[in-house]
Amino acid sequence: MLLLVLLIIIFSIPSVQTWVAKKVTTNLNETYGTSIQIKRLGLNWKGEVDIREVYIEDHHQDTLIYSKELQTNILSFQNLIKGDLGFGDIKLDRAKLYVKTYKDEETDNLTIFAKKFDTGKKSASPFSLLSNDVSLTNSTVKIINENLENPNVFILTHVNLQADNLKITGPDIKADINELSLLADRGIIIKNLKTDFSYTQEAITLKNLKLETEQSRIVGNVVLDTRKGLADFVNDIVITANFKESLIATNELNAFYNEFGPDQIVFLDTELQGTLNNFTVKNTILTTDNTDIRGDFAFQNILDKEKEYSITATNHRIISNYYDLRRFMPNVLGNTVPIELKELGTFSLSGNTSIIGDELNTKSNLSSSIGQANVDLKMGNITNIDNAYYRGNVVFMNFNLGK
Repeated sequence: MLLLVLLIIIFSIPSVQTWVAKKVTTNLNETYGTSIQIKRLGLNWKGEVDIREVYIEDHHQDTLIYSKELQTNILSFQNLIKGDLGFGDIKLDRAKLYVKTYKDEETDNLTIFAKKFDTGKKSASPFSLLSNDVSLTNSTVKIINENLENPNVFILTHVNLQADNLKITGPDIKADINELSLLADRGIIIKNLKTDFSYTQEAITLKNLKLETEQSRIVGNVVLDTRKGLADFVNDIVITANFKESLIATNELNAFYNEFGPDQIVFLDTELQGTLNNFTVKNTILTTDNTDIRGDFAFQNILDKEKEYSITATNHRIISNYYDLRRFMPNVLGNTVPIELKELGTFSLSGNTSIIGDELNTKSNLSSSIGQANVDLKMGNITNIDNAYYRGNVVFMNFNLGK
């Protein structure tokens, strides 16, 4: 106790605080070629290290990481001065992480910063930081790409985090996230996220993911291949994921692709692979209202308005009806599904189908309330359904053709 009181007294002296802060940052900056600044480093009345105004610059001398306040328990002051950062608990308030890809550059500033710790220029051992418990309050995360028409890829505010077992070794980060809540710029509120998190120069991994929003619940595993950097999230980040017994609200999906009907809850089991603009989903089970969709599906150029989009379904079984299809995607399907489908009632369509631009091709078996049919058919000009053309073969069985 006497030693603790003595340390608090010593580290409350401004000149000592300045010396320690300068010693720590100088060692890190000289070793790894970084630009890290700490305004003040001292001890509070609880014996915790109280760090104020932590600021890390990127390669354009702009903000990469900032924290107004940081409190922690330091396990070894001697190791701290050497740059070996071992902590008990870490508490950050009003922190900022700004991941930015500058105009005419291909690599984001976080990737460039992380690579500085990859070799340990003047140190035989890599940079390391360990902590038993991390909490983050009232913080902000931004992902910005100045090469895009809309530079703001993600803006996350009111970020609150509680995590265990934080381990930073060189550019690699691992942590067990127990609670995470935030507000996304597209109006989506993450009430809680729990996952085993890791970040490397190759990938971001979310294992045993459980995510809850105001209307959705997502359970599964997600890996984001980040080897091309975060500059073009839609086209460069390859996603490998599986979701089990997840519930997704179309109101929240519309924040990313505004073509779903409102106020619907989708049950989803699937395995996803690809980028947001070019991906496949396999072993899919998707249900909503009276619709049940199963099979393997591929989506291309869904988010690229300049290119022709395509949807390909393999070994599908689609159980639905005219009204459900229109309600699920009012614009995409509502204007293309022929009104004559109303007469089929609830139908089942099994086989292979593709939609490429304004052309639909299907080789499927149809079962409906008015009969059955084998369909090998091409429909063209489906975006103007009253003037669509049809080419192919249809074999009817016990089918009420007049109706």
